[in-house]
Amino acid sequence: MDSLQAAMHVLENARKETDGIAIAYSGGKDSLCVIDMATRIFSRVVPYYMFLLPGLRCNQEAIDYAKERWGLEVALYPHPQISYSLINGIHCDETGSLEDCPEWTIRNVYDAVKLDFDLKYVANGMKESDGLSRRHYFGNTKY
Repeated sequence: MDSLQAAMHVLENARKETDGIAIAYSGGKDSLCVIDMATRIFSRVVPYYMFLLPGLRCNQEAIDYAKERWGLEVALYPHPQISYSLINGIHCDETGSLEDCPEWTIRNVYDAVKLDFDLKYVANGMKESDGLSRRHYFGNTKY
């Protein structure tokens, strides 16, 4: 089974349990592929985009493409890097007032998307070959 067939198999197994799925959408080739596969399998697909700075033209082009290609509205969520940078003083002069700020993690994003849209699963275009942090992620997934 090649990678594409394996991905389809995972999505088809999830479809046996639910008719909808959230897709982490960046506009990159991996997320484009996953969203295209998901729209062929699920009756309800909710793409979401994690922004660093809302309203940037480069982000909007990717968001508009999903609307044009699949007729899907893309939900927007803040990227976890924002809270990490603020809490740790990255690109900031002072962090004193933000030290008690709760960290916003990728797990928080997944949970928020699932709750906001009443969905059971979130899919993304991650691959083991994307790096060590991705390999760790795959040890914690259902399929």
